[in-house]
Amino acid sequence: MITEVLRTLGVFHPNNDLVEVRTKWDNLTLIGRQRDHKTIARWVGQMNSDPSDLPPNILFTLNQLPPGSLWEEAPLNSTFYTIDGAVKDVNITRIGWLFVDVDALREDTKKPATEAEIQEAAARAKQAIVFLYGYGFPEPVVAFSGNGWHLLYKTKLLNLPETSWMLRSFTKLMHGLFKTDSQSHGASQVLRLYGSVNPKGGRPTKLESVPDPIHEVSEATILKLLTAHSIKPYATRTAADGHALDDTMDAFLEHCELEVVAVEEYQGGTKWLLSECPFCGYRKTGVAAVFRSADGKFGFKCFHEPTCGDIGWKEFRAQMEEGHGKFSFAIPPTFEGVTEWL
Repeated sequence: MITEVLRTLGVFHPNNDLVEVRTKWDNLTLIGRQRDHKTIARWVGQMNSDPSDLPPNILFTLNQLPPGSLWEEAPLNSTFYTIDGAVKDVNITRIGWLFVDVDALREDTKKPATEAEIQEAAARAKQAIVFLYGYGFPEPVVAFSGNGWHLLYKTKLLNLPETSWMLRSFTKLMHGLFKTDSQSHGASQVLRLYGSVNPKGGRPTKLESVPDPIHEVSEATILKLLTAHSIKPYATRTAADGHALDDTMDAFLEHCELEVVAVEEYQGGTKWLLSECPFCGYRKTGVAAVFRSADGKFGFKCFHEPTCGDIGWKEFRAQMEEGHGKFSFAIPPTFEGVTEWL
């Protein structure tokens, strides 16, 4: 276990840069940060040492954390310190890895995958690798997540709005073609720390294969793939077709760490259904929703608590930005003739 954790950290953080590690304890997200890989590996071993206990989910940040006093080391030990303020997408300056999550297909995702389902996921992962290779992608790092497979492509991208659009578009394309996870594209992406045990099924996770050397996939190669599948480049899209507005809302909801359970067409516009109302706190699929009307205006509504009825888009946005930081809704200047629209 410790050897595999060290191997994982050596692949994704070879320069001993700061790594954020997360787990759950009594329904709280617990966060620590360390540069020393051995310290992290020893802690993972301690957390998984008692076979009578259900092993915890242990996750780590895939991309490099930014420099600065906000991201200094926070202690790791067997009790684990609770540190407020996990790193968010807006904090990441560079994206070093492109991630494809090929999870096992099953009706109840809360249950562990069967061996047959894992093998089916392996077949889709191989299909995805061959497909991407045909567009110039190199051999990826392949990891077993306990219930599926992760494909990781090394890259070197600045975390810009056009990069976020590109990664979202790539993730949605792969989801449509190979039924991969449609949400695995954030700059602050955390992954299971390979070498730890996946509590959903109790299987150890591991790096299945690591190319030597690891080659990077370029931005040009990713854009070539998207263009070949009729996905317009970021700079040529128009706000009039609604897609630019929808992409911006996708980014806002991700920025605010809100779980979107479905996106639907709604009266010529779009509706994003949430898993929880951030005001009354009621959790149920579709309990609240964000809307974009046909004319481009945004709205918010909670369908559970009557007192939320007076809360509209402005109040919703203000509350979200208070807790997660300001978000710019300016249409990028590449959209000809369009400036601030909200």
